[in-house]
Amino acid sequence: YAAKLGQSGLVLRLRQGDQAAVADSLKAIRDTETPIGLRIELTRECGNQEILEAVPTLLRLLALDGESALKRVALQALARFDDERVSAGIIQRYGSTLPAEHGVRATALGVLASRSGWAAQMLDQVDLAVIKARETPSDVVSLIFEHGDSALTDRASQHWPELVPQATPPAHSAEAERLRRLVRAGSGNPEEGASHFTNRCAMCHQLFGKGREVGPDLTGYERENITFWLDSILAPSLELREGYLNYVATFEDGRKAIGMLRERTPETVTLRDLTGEDRLIDQTELVSLEASPVSLMPPGLLSGMSDQELRDLFAWLMKPE
Repeated sequence: YAAKLGQSGLVLRLRQGDQAAVADSLKAIRDTETPIGLRIELTRECGNQEILEAVPTLLRLLALDGESALKRVALQALARFDDERVSAGIIQRYGSTLPAEHGVRATALGVLASRSGWAAQMLDQVDLAVIKARETPSDVVSLIFEHGDSALTDRASQHWPELVPQATPPAHSAEAERLRRLVRAGSGNPEEGASHFTNRCAMCHQLFGKGREVGPDLTGYERENITFWLDSILAPSLELREGYLNYVATFEDGRKAIGMLRERTPETVTLRDLTGEDRLIDQTELVSLEASPVSLMPPGLLSGMSDQELRDLFAWLMKPE
């Protein structure tokens, strides 16, 4: 049956462990004339089967100006290989052919943070400002802390002190009171606030039908209550909502992944990261899957905003439907 399918049967042959299909599959992956859907499936299967000879081909995909979806799948496939070529290749291409758009760069950082050794190399690049600390997603930083490596924790804490795991930010109460007085002291422009919401919140949340469905839709919450907003924004880990818990998956080979649990079956687990990308994980690969007490929502979302910008943002958040 696979033979009759021709090139389309390569995925089936790889799953069957047909070594003769490896060379043909790598050739098809490299060929830009191969349908993109088939290239993606072959790339994913090379990772699933941990075909070591596929590493150069997968790294080559990262070096080309190609489909973002294919690059994300190639990065996830490469994460399975505990091979120095992988981390070196990702770092080499980080500032050139791995764009920030479509979650490619965020996926690359997630792969680097998934292994403690690679995370140390990533932090070397953060020290040099090759990888910008301010552009690193909070879930990637959380993954570095999850390794439980004191050296990594100390280094990461220098770049992201606001993301160091803690139950309650020490200045939460004072900052909440300052913002409460500020919002009540003047009026805001909700239309201006909508643009601030788009820039700071819409990558994860929906409000009035606008934004992404990573975190909860905010439209139905008690939005007129300023205390609700201040607690949720300033100390997101204080109250973790059911269905949006942050889970840490630990693999048999030492890798870690982090995301919100979207689905769990007897065979698989699906985690969603901050880019909205779903990751399907085979349960047999996992050592553990544990809920984290730390929210994926980063603190400091209001930093750098002027008093009027803050009033505008809260005017939009608290705007009647």
